[in-house]
Amino acid sequence: MNLADLLIRYIIKRVANAEDAEDILQEVFLKIHNNLKNLEDEKKIHAWIYTIARNTIADYYRKNSRMPELTELDENISENNSLELTASLEIAACLQGMIDNLPEKYKVVILQSEFA
Repeated sequence: MNLADLLIRYIIKRVANAEDAEDILQEVFLKIHNNLKNLEDEKKIHAWIYTIARNTIADYYRKNSRMPELTELDENISENNSLELTASLEIAACLQGMIDNLPEKYKVVILQSEFA
């Protein structure tokens, strides 16, 4: 299972409309790409990605005036922690392509911390 599959499953559990879920997924990937340089702790890349996804879902509900309580989202996240933890290695493998395109100094740090 690749990163897109893992994230779309995560998003669909929180957004009923499949087309909206696909749009959110694209926004998540765009935010990952645009903000990778701002990642402070490469060891927490998995949590960082899911935080981006969670915030993008919250933005979707805010924009559509259908924001569920954040505690509801937090409960859903807690229920899915085991899935997310198991998926961590798969996500890391999927990010390899993105990492390969980073400047060498960033790539080395990520590879040494995540894949060593």
